[in-house]
Amino acid sequence: MLFIHQTIGIFQHFIACNDGLHISININSTKTLIQRKQRYTYWASLYLDKHGEEDINLRRGRILYLNENRLKLLYSAWISTNLDQLTNRWSTDQFDF
Repeated sequence: MLFIHQTIGIFQHFIACNDGLHISININSTKTLIQRKQRYTYWASLYLDKHGEEDINLRRGRILYLNENRLKLLYSAWISTNLDQLTNRWSTDQFDF
């Protein structure tokens, strides 16, 4: 029950402070979650190995580095309100981050 109240509180915070937009990174999987009100999508990992490859869910155990180009692309899309151009696979299903 506490989790439900926390989730509702977090969602209300997104709506009030960010017009419903939330971008986060799961450090256990390296997934980037973009959430806009009731819709969400997963985007590319911002962290790549030395060969420029993603290690989703950290299965290979390689050292990952922040990819500045992907970060700049995400930031640019966010600041110019063009996140829809960054991805076209929005969902309204329940998500498991």
